Amino acid sequence: MTATTDAGYDPQAGAFGWPILVAQAGRHGNREVMLPARLGRELTRSVLGGLMSADEEPTATKQATKQVPVTAADGTAYTLVSRRVRATSDGAARVWDLRSRRPPGVLAGHTGLVSGVSLSGDGRIAATAGWDFTLRTWETGTGAQLALVTDPDRRFSGCCLTADGETLAATGFDGTVGVYDPRTGEPRARVRVPVNLPGAIAVDAGATVVFAGGQDGTVRRVRPERDELDPLDGHEGPVTALALSPDGRLLASAGRDGVVVVWDVERAAPVARLLGHHHGATTCAFLDATRVLTSGWDGAVHLWDLPNRTTEPVWQDESAIRALAVVSGVVVVVSSQDGVITALDPTGATAPVRLAAADGHVDTVASAAHAPVLITGSTNDVLGGVPVRDGFGRPATFTEGLLVPGAGLDGELPPSIWDRVHAEALTALGIVSADPSGRTIVGAPRIALG
Repeated sequence: MTATTDAGYDPQAGAFGWPILVAQAGRHGNREVMLPARLGRELTRSVLGGLMSADEEPTATKQATKQVPVTAADGTAYTLVSRRVRATSDGAARVWDLRSRRPPGVLAGHTGLVSGVSLSGDGRIAATAGWDFTLRTWETGTGAQLALVTDPDRRFSGCCLTADGETLAATGFDGTVGVYDPRTGEPRARVRVPVNLPGAIAVDAGATVVFAGGQDGTVRRVRPERDELDPLDGHEGPVTALALSPDGRLLASAGRDGVVVVWDVERAAPVARLLGHHHGATTCAFLDATRVLTSGWDGAVHLWDLPNRTTEPVWQDESAIRALAVVSGVVVVVSSQDGVITALDPTGATAPVRLAAADGHVDTVASAAHAPVLITGSTNDVLGGVPVRDGFGRPATFTEGLLVPGAGLDGELPPSIWDRVHAEALTALGIVSADPSGRTIVGAPRIALG
C-alpha cells in the first residue's frame, strides 16, 4: 500500500457530529461548557437549553441517552444526543518488566486520573502527571516516590523524562510548560504557552527543547531557558501525541483530524503527512529512525516506512487504540478502549500476547528507551474507582453529548462513538476546570460518526 502524503482529511465525508460538554464546576458552581467553535449564537443558545434540561441522575458511561431537537436560525434541524455521567479512575500507574512474568508494580499516590506517564532510558525512574494537581517521580524497582510537585493552580496533562533521567518536563491544561529536577521536584524553568495543552509532550536528548501539542492543532517548540516559542502548524484539531525519532532528527505529531505529521526538527518543516486514520489519530511512536507506528479511533495500527513512502497494517482491534509504545525496538504494546493491553510483534513472526484486561481503559502508555520496561497510566471508567474531580476538588458530574445533523436519530449511538465523545468531554473538563473564571467555552473538534 502506498502512503498518502498530501492533505486527505475530508471533513465532509460521511455523517458527522460535534462533541459537547456541560460540567458543573468552578469556584461558585458555575457551568463550564465545551461547544463547537463554529456554532452560531442562536444555535448555541438552543444547545445550551437542551443540555441544561438533562437533569437525570448520572449513569455509568455506557448507559442510555436522551435526544433533544435543536433548530438553527436558518431552519436547519439537528438532534442533541446527551447523557449525564460521572467518570472514575483508579488513580494508579503500573510498571511492567517484560523480562519477567510477574504482575506489574503499582505506583500508588495519585488521588485522581493519571494523565501522563514517562520512563528514563534505563527504566529505573518513572514520572506521572495527574489531575490531582500533582506531578510525581518514582523509583520503579521499589515503587518508592522520589519527588512530589504540587500546584493547586495547575492540573497536569502530560510529562516526559529525558533518557538520562536528569530532566523532567510537564504540561498543564492551562498552557504551562514546566521543567523540573526529577529527584527533588525543584522547578528549573516555566513558560506559558497561549493555548490549552491536552498533554502531548516530547523532550530532546539535551533537555534544551520541549515540544508541546496544543488544543489549537499547533505544536510549540519551547526553549524554556530562553523563554522562546516556535509554532509548528500542521493540524486542524487538537494534537493528541508527539514522538521523537531515536536519533532526535524527526518529530511525529498525531492529531484528532486523523493526520500524523512528520517534522524535520532542525528545519522545523514537515517532511510527510500520513493519512491512515480518518476518525482521528490517537498516538504515534517511532519503531526506528525511519519507521513510524500510528494508531487511531478506528482500532488500526499502521507501520509507515518514510524513505519508501509505504505503509502496512500491523494490528486491527475491535475497539479504539488509546495508547501505543515501542519496547526495546522490537515489541509494540497497544492499549485499547475495551481495557485490553496487548504486546505485538510488528513483523508478525510471533503471535500477539495479552498482557492485561480490565473493566476500564488505560489512556497513556510509555516505554524505556534502553530497557524492556513499560509504564501504563491509571485505569479509567472502572467500577468502584475514584470519581474524576473538578478544578476545585469536588466529584465532577457532567453532561456530555453529540450534536448530530438531522431531525431525530434512529436507535442509540454505537459504543465506539460514545467512547470518543467521552474522551473529548474529559479532555475539555480538564481544560475548563483550569480556568478560574468559572465559565469557559472551548472549541471542539468535529468527529466522524461513520
